[in-house]
Amino acid sequence: MPAVEQEFLKENYTFYKSLSDKNQRLFEYRVIKFIEHHNFVGKDGFQITKETELLISGTAIMLSFGYSEYLYAMFSTILIYPKDYYSEITEQNHKGETNPRFGVVVFSWEDFKAGLAIEDDNLHLGLHEFTHALHFNLSST
Repeated sequence: MPAVEQEFLKENYTFYKSLSDKNQRLFEYRVIKFIEHHNFVGKDGFQITKETELLISGTAIMLSFGYSEYLYAMFSTILIYPKDYYSEITEQNHKGETNPRFGVVVFSWEDFKAGLAIEDDNLHLGLHEFTHALHFNLSST
C-alpha cells in the first residue's frame, strides 16, 4: 500500500493506529483485497474516489479483522449515494441498507462520513451496515 494511503488510514482510524506494525500490514492487505473484491458504485452523481474506497473498506475490515473470512463474500457491490436516498424496495428514505438478496451494501456518503467524525457516539452508519452484512455472511456458512 502506498505511504500516502497508509497515512490516510492513520489519520482516519484510531483502530489502525493502535495495531502493531505487523497487524497494520495485515489491515492494509485486507483493505486492498476488499477494494479488489467489491464493486464501488456511485449513485445520483456521486463520484467514487480513493478516499471513498479506503474509508468504506477500512470500516468493513475493522469490523471483520478478527475473522479469517473478512471479505463479506455475499456482498459484491457497495452503492454510495451523496445523501439519504429513496428506496424503491421499502418506499422510504434511507441512510443505508444491507440487502443480501441483491448482494449490496448501500450508504449515504453524508451520513457515512458523519459516523466517522465522532468515534464515541455509537452512531456509525458504516459499522451498522457492515454488522448486518457480517451477520448475513456468517449465517450463510
